[in-house]
Amino acid sequence: LILTNTLYFGVEAEYNASVTDIQALHVFAAISRMYTVFFFLELVLRLLAHGLGFFISPDYGWNIFDTCIVAVSLLEIIIVVSSGEFNDVQGQSTSNLMYMR
Repeated sequence: LILTNTLYFGVEAEYNASVTDIQALHVFAAISRMYTVFFFLELVLRLLAHGLGFFISPDYGWNIFDTCIVAVSLLEIIIVVSSGEFNDVQGQSTSNLMYMR
């Protein structure tokens, strides 16, 4: 999942640098949201499987990092939806959050 997401970011960045097709921007936004949902579901499943041990295991640093990344991704979606940019493909003010992720 992480590898395909990384490849997706590369394809999206390359495409956006060379083409300004509005329909493609909708597709890229939908794919990005799907990845956020997949990563959120993975995080929820890991939390259910490990319970509070998720935050005190030997890999707690990575688990907290993953939690922060998913939280930033969800925050980006909330900002886009609440600001009305959801249907505005030119509204890329939150794309910096995407790249931070």
